[in-house]
Amino acid sequence: MKAYAILINQNNDHTLLFSQTLIEIIKKNGGGVVLEGYNQIEYIACIVFKTKARRDICAGELLNLKVNFTTRNDAIIPDGYL
Repeated sequence: MKAYAILINQNNDHTLLFSQTLIEIIKKNGGGVVLEGYNQIEYIACIVFKTKARRDICAGELLNLKVNFTTRNDAIIPDGYL
C-alpha cells in the first residue's frame, strides 16, 4: 500500500518525541509509526498516513512544536497496517 510519510530527524528533543503530545497528534491524524525500513542514522522515527492531506495536517502541527522532519510521498507499507 502506498503511504505518505513524515521522517523525524535525529536532532530533535527526544523528550518531545516520546511525549503524550506527539502521540495525540499522530493518533488524531490517523498516523502509524514504522519502526524499520528507513535510514535510522538520520531519522529517529517514521510516521505514515493513508493520505497526503492527513500527513500535511500532522506536519503543520509538528512545525508548530519546532520538530525537524522530512516529508515523503513514496512510502510503501503492508496492506492493513493503517
